[in-house]
Amino acid sequence: MKTRWFQGWILLAAVMLLLVACGAKSNGSGGASQQPPASQSLAGSQAQSPAPSQPAAPSGKKVTVNVAVQGGLSPMHLLKDKGWLEEEFAKLNAEVSWSEFASGPPMFEAMQSSRVDISYAADGAVLVAQAANADFKEISLISVGDRQNGLIVPKDSPIKSVADLKGKQIAVAKGTTPHVFLIKVLQKHGLKEDDVRVVNLATADAQPAFETKRVDAWATIDISIIPQTNKNGATLIASGETEHISAPAFLVARGAFGKDHPELVAAFLKAFQRATDLQNNSKDEAADIYSRVRKLDKPSVLQILDFKDAINAPITDQYVKLQQESADILLSNGSIKTKIDPSKVVDNSYLEKSKK
Repeated sequence: MKTRWFQGWILLAAVMLLLVACGAKSNGSGGASQQPPASQSLAGSQAQSPAPSQPAAPSGKKVTVNVAVQGGLSPMHLLKDKGWLEEEFAKLNAEVSWSEFASGPPMFEAMQSSRVDISYAADGAVLVAQAANADFKEISLISVGDRQNGLIVPKDSPIKSVADLKGKQIAVAKGTTPHVFLIKVLQKHGLKEDDVRVVNLATADAQPAFETKRVDAWATIDISIIPQTNKNGATLIASGETEHISAPAFLVARGAFGKDHPELVAAFLKAFQRATDLQNNSKDEAADIYSRVRKLDKPSVLQILDFKDAINAPITDQYVKLQQESADILLSNGSIKTKIDPSKVVDNSYLEKSKK
């Protein structure tokens, strides 16, 4: 009797195990999610309409554009102060990283190592960079530069003319536009660079050397000339205006960056135009900004601005020819070692795009 009772329990347990196994198969196995019946799934899809399409967010990673300013008064300083570039780049999922350099040559060195994408430079630095096979394009003419450069001597100097500079020490940053200006001025007055003693000094070092009369003259730009003549009694013995020597300046973009991000280069030029317009149309406001960011007194700034032209224009054959003349002088002088063709680095397409 006990045996039959025990066998009955075994049979009942087996049936229950079988039922549990069947239930597991019907509900799925291995943690798979349970699917609703086909009718329920269809009803759900009919009950919910597709969501309206949303404007697509800018695709890809945010781009950081490295923009460099330099010494002097350039609309680039106005652009930075106003935040217009950040405003323009935000539309293209880009941001700005600003840096500053004393002059063109160190800026181009940074550009070669991809630490600068966009900046500006005048003819001397541009030509030296091209001769060194730097990867860049001139994207806009921003100054004719016929009044920017000059040659000054300290107060009470016996030097009265360029001819008096023979054998004298002249401070200048080599490879810069004032250096090219100096070479041209000397040639116009029958002298060669070897006839003087060129002391290679950046502005920060040239200023104290000049003020303490450790050098006899200084080839430099307006932002240094005006304070020295106004406050320290220095004498301007030659200038771009008196010698009829132009030193055009350009916006420059790293070549690879321009190829990869032409829309950002065009956006930069569009924002730069606003800064140029501010300098030309609101000189008093521009002077206030320059005075604050460059730490100069406002009267000096206004005087400097009278010397400056601010443009954002295509680079024409006239300025290519002018650069070629300067390049040939640098080659004959030994400042560059290979003959270059400045037209090879001119690209007006970005400026054309910015106007559309």
